[in-house]
Amino acid sequence: PVQAMGEGGSRTMFLLDAASPRLRAYDLFLQAQRQHDDRGLVSDSMAEVEALLQDALRLDPRLARAHLLLCELHLANYFVGYDPSAARLRRAETSLAAAEALGAEATELMRMRGFFLYWGRRDNAAAARAFEHAVRAMPNSADAIYNLALVHRRSGRWAKAVAGFARAQEL
Repeated sequence: PVQAMGEGGSRTMFLLDAASPRLRAYDLFLQAQRQHDDRGLVSDSMAEVEALLQDALRLDPRLARAHLLLCELHLANYFVGYDPSAARLRRAETSLAAAEALGAEATELMRMRGFFLYWGRRDNAAAARAFEHAVRAMPNSADAIYNLALVHRRSGRWAKAVAGFARAQEL
């Protein structure tokens, strides 16, 4: 059940099970996002988050943010070695393409494209361009700045990496 304050301060009770499929899908996405934020790249948690996202997308395949998070999970599984298969990388690419086709927010799409290039293709130059674009669009985004610092670190640009990590931490 979800409790909400109505006009005049009276409590109204809504049952999520009776809600529209889009609302249930968004709730599943939020649960997945929260768990991913709390637990990160832990294998068991990533599998649970992936299952939540798959359930959300069965209810509403138009949920672009769920496709973006699913792309991130596929890339993480691929990159950290839980599942370094070509099939996993293709699933990441498919999720990214679905988010783009659905009109995902441009800055988040660019950030995820940067991840795809960084984690999936290991193309540092292209990933740096994608993350630089995201930083220009979101100059106070700790995530975008941190992502760019990761590319600088991998590329041996230590001063830029350290400055980026420091700025991300400040934010």
